[in-house]
Amino acid sequence: MAALRLIKKYPNRRLYDTRRSRYIVLADIRALICAGDDVQVIDSQSGSDITRAILLQIVADREAGPDRLFTTELLIRLVRASDEFDRDGIRSRLDAVMARWAGQAEVGEPQWSPAGQEDQPGS
Repeated sequence: MAALRLIKKYPNRRLYDTRRSRYIVLADIRALICAGDDVQVIDSQSGSDITRAILLQIVADREAGPDRLFTTELLIRLVRASDEFDRDGIRSRLDAVMARWAGQAEVGEPQWSPAGQEDQPGS
């Protein structure tokens, strides 16, 4: 795993990559993550970790374009689930699904078998 890449966000909304000593944009952070780097974004004034907010902004910006990942129905379900159910349960299930998907992608297995198929004999 690569060393954690520290990004500082300044009051002027600019993002600064401390490793390369240069300003970057959200698309650069997305590229770093897709290349396998782990990032942490810190607010330069408060010192607080704002990584989650930046990652959500990256996802939201991507979803605003034509290459969408989430359907409207899925987003509605996610909003409802976050208010109606156990958040820890939802979080652990989503983490497990994404980890499984990432593991399959690494070994070249087919993605996303039908629900319940893995529990059936002979699967």
